Amino acid sequence: MTFCVRKECIEIITKVQPAVYVIICMFHSAEGKATLLANWDHYFDKLKNPQVQMPQLKKCCPTVYTMLNSDDPDGVREYQVFTKNSFAHGFALEVSVPKGQPLLRCISKEVCNAALLLVNKNLKMYTELQKNPPFPAWKTDLDELWN
Repeated sequence: MTFCVRKECIEIITKVQPAVYVIICMFHSAEGKATLLANWDHYFDKLKNPQVQMPQLKKCCPTVYTMLNSDDPDGVREYQVFTKNSFAHGFALEVSVPKGQPLLRCISKEVCNAALLLVNKNLKMYTELQKNPPFPAWKTDLDELWN
């Protein structure tokens, strides 16, 4: 893992294989809590007709379906962040951190383990969408997002 400190967050960068990295953003979300977020940007905006698309998604990509419905047993859920200068939409996990500490001092074994859990969930979703996309355009858009 590599840590990149930014003004508003810490990026936890995990190398998956040569030239393939997953970036998890960590930011304070409440007193004594931090959120770990894997940003999928606008990828899931294509869910325009959930009554038709979600059953197909459930059949082809069960992990993605579970995450979008916030039914993940590990507590990973869909998450959106809007700030004055940015937007992020992805999947997040909330972790406990020491109250009143700067983010850098909140990095612990537990935070790293939670980040790895989130990395693995996102890789599983990517694999499902890559190998068995519910609709053809989803694979094309996935390639654009992850490359």
